[in-house]
Amino acid sequence: MAYDKERFQLEQPTLAKLFINARKFQRLSHAYLLYGEPSAPLLESALFLVKSLQCEQDVLACGNCPSCKRFSDGIHPDFILINGKDKLIRKPDIDALDDFFSMTALEKNHISAYVINHVENITEEAINALLKTLEEPSGNTVAFLTTDNRDKVLPTILSRAQPIEVKSPDLDKLLNAYRGEEDLKEYYLVSSFVYDEEEKTSIISSKEFTSAYEASLNYLHALIKDDGKATYVLMHQAAENLRGNKCYNYFYSILSTVFSKALLGNDQSVLKDLTSGLERFRDVLPKAIKLLDEEEGKSQANMNFTLALARLGMIMEGRA
Repeated sequence: MAYDKERFQLEQPTLAKLFINARKFQRLSHAYLLYGEPSAPLLESALFLVKSLQCEQDVLACGNCPSCKRFSDGIHPDFILINGKDKLIRKPDIDALDDFFSMTALEKNHISAYVINHVENITEEAINALLKTLEEPSGNTVAFLTTDNRDKVLPTILSRAQPIEVKSPDLDKLLNAYRGEEDLKEYYLVSSFVYDEEEKTSIISSKEFTSAYEASLNYLHALIKDDGKATYVLMHQAAENLRGNKCYNYFYSILSTVFSKALLGNDQSVLKDLTSGLERFRDVLPKAIKLLDEEEGKSQANMNFTLALARLGMIMEGRA
């Protein structure tokens, strides 16, 4: 879901103002780190800022000039995207930037730019190459790095890029405007870790999310029922219903979102029938949320899912 100028200024007013002032006073940094929650439009914001840098008519992309149209069509010659969302960023990916920089910008008076999406998913070898690129920026070039886990970005990268927070949309307002056919709870939960509407629809219809959603609801209902069987229900999910890293990650994200809302208290969202029943767990919820967030980050390394659930069960029972 690409940004236009009006929507960008509405959803990201602080970022828009900072960027406009940087252009106005010629104080553009050679590198920016856009960070935020998983539900924040990180890539969308980075792409809009690149488009704005190369716009021929305005400080923020007008969407109508030849440069903006070429960018929207994916054929702008002064831009490159390295996407680490679904795969590791390796040294050849960073080396491709050198070829990019070796060519003089083909568009007169335009700034070259590149985006590295999910820069935290980068190999050690590629990090060294990236640091050299950041330390020795080439000509009139601006880098936009994005991450939804700032703690995983090395200090050496953080020190070479200006950090800017990208805000997530207000989920309750988003839900009020929603006119889809999916279950409202499903849509709300997916919106807590995904921004793009097409991606949300794809996730909701996937077998992995369906399994994780059903398993999480079964566990939450068992916790609320308080019949001493919640941990059994939790462990049963691991053995019978959940398979694969995607499924595990969805399960962790769903529980973390519900627990976080319950911890805040006085929840009036579409999840309130779940969160209101978890009030007696408020003392242990911070530890449970920390575990879920940590395990979500480790799941791609094939960590033991059953062991993670056993730890969660012990935390919720007050035994850990």
